[in-house]
Amino acid sequence: MTTAIYIIIFILGLMFWSFSSVLISRLKTGEGWIMNWRSHCPKCNHVLGWLDLIPVFSYLFSAGKCKYCKEKISILYPFLEIVMWLLFFLSTYFLIDLNLIINWSLFEILKLVLVLFISFIAFVLTVYDILYLEIHDWIMWVWIAIVFIALIAQTINPNLAFFSTMNFLENPLNLSIYAIIVSSAIIWILYTIIFAWLKEIYDLWLVALAIWIALLFKICFNINFSDFPILWWTMWALGLFIFFFLQIFVSKGAWMWAWDLRIAIFMWLILWGFYTLIWGFLTYLIWSVIGILIMIASKLKWWQTSQLAVPFWPFLAIWLMLTLYFQADLEKVFNMIINK
Repeated sequence: MTTAIYIIIFILGLMFWSFSSVLISRLKTGEGWIMNWRSHCPKCNHVLGWLDLIPVFSYLFSAGKCKYCKEKISILYPFLEIVMWLLFFLSTYFLIDLNLIINWSLFEILKLVLVLFISFIAFVLTVYDILYLEIHDWIMWVWIAIVFIALIAQTINPNLAFFSTMNFLENPLNLSIYAIIVSSAIIWILYTIIFAWLKEIYDLWLVALAIWIALLFKICFNINFSDFPILWWTMWALGLFIFFFLQIFVSKGAWMWAWDLRIAIFMWLILWGFYTLIWGFLTYLIWSVIGILIMIASKLKWWQTSQLAVPFWPFLAIWLMLTLYFQADLEKVFNMIINK
């Protein structure tokens, strides 16, 4: 039965990359929605039949060429299909209890769907950022909405812990609802800063308002942020948002872009606390060093490039998935270091 599940995961991984490759292209070009337009060869525009769309195998059977115009098909397509499958496999292996799936545990099935969804979007955003040096708002909005719903469920019922190794106590329903409202207000404020394009002074006031709302809730009800999953994640999202926002504010967009603020909100909605903060700092440091080296190489004319920007999301995606896979192990390592 376990083997059958992994075979299904293998098929899903291949199929979802084929779907995402079309999705990425059409989100950028604005071409008709994926469900309304048939897939076609990008060289000759010939509509592809279902035999042409079988992941990996269609590439092998056609010898890497379009059978209509005989133009070469990039080997990147089957390679990325395999990578998507590998990501699905690792996410299932590390994050899912297949015994519970076999026994038809509804929670574990929902967790599997969520895990595969996150893996899918993480990979799509990675490819999109590498190709176009931006994060598509529609993809990020859907992702944040799904994760936010999962956090709402965990706030109401702490036993629905999709990711975190933290143990949350059950709180009175009214306080949980207040925490959800406060968290929603803070996220709404952060997205207002991103999309409203207000003057910088107003952005600063909005950041202050988000902090004030959180502190007011804490003081009035005498609670800890860590008592509520959604509030705990939201406060970390706010902290990372402020860290990115101040860099954009000081450098006037030279160090980081507004897309990174969208990333900040999501990363801490799904990750947790101090341990991932350490990993995130290392990721940020590596990304910064690579960016500086590219700039130096370009200035010294060692490497000619027309684009000095380094996509940030691929580094964060690695951080995200490794942290999800090894949360408990990371926690043990950091605890050992701290206790020493």
